[in-house]
Amino acid sequence: MTPAQYNEYQRQADVIEQNEKRKAEKQKTVMNKEFIPYEQALALKELGFNEPCLGFYRIFSDGDIELLINSNSNMRHLEAPTFLQAFRFFRKKYKLSGTPQYFTGGYYCYTINDMKDTEKSNRLFTEFESYEEAEIACLEKLIEIVKSKI
Repeated sequence: MTPAQYNEYQRQADVIEQNEKRKAEKQKTVMNKEFIPYEQALALKELGFNEPCLGFYRIFSDGDIELLINSNSNMRHLEAPTFLQAFRFFRKKYKLSGTPQYFTGGYYCYTINDMKDTEKSNRLFTEFESYEEAEIACLEKLIEIVKSKI
């Protein structure tokens, strides 16, 4: 192999490696959206959430926090539930059903239903620009409601 051929081979290998890294980063970014943020995961743990999760948060000594998904690391500091797991937790343990939903006019809101007392059920008409914003606001409201009862 000539030096020119080797250089071309190395350049192609570098391009392939960069593309694989970008692809992995993109998948990680997409998957991260499925897991609740660290602060809410910590609050759920305080409220009794104790289920196996595909993801977990690792906290470094400098205070940085990293979400790891499908990792074999034994440095599991805090389980990272998906939004689905979090909403199911509130339905089963606290009989509270939270549902983000589309609202007329191109906005999103959320509904919280108290399954034990339908009189306390309510729809919050706060307008959010995205489903994800309504989803996190709904989860935060569920946490707030439960904490106020404890």
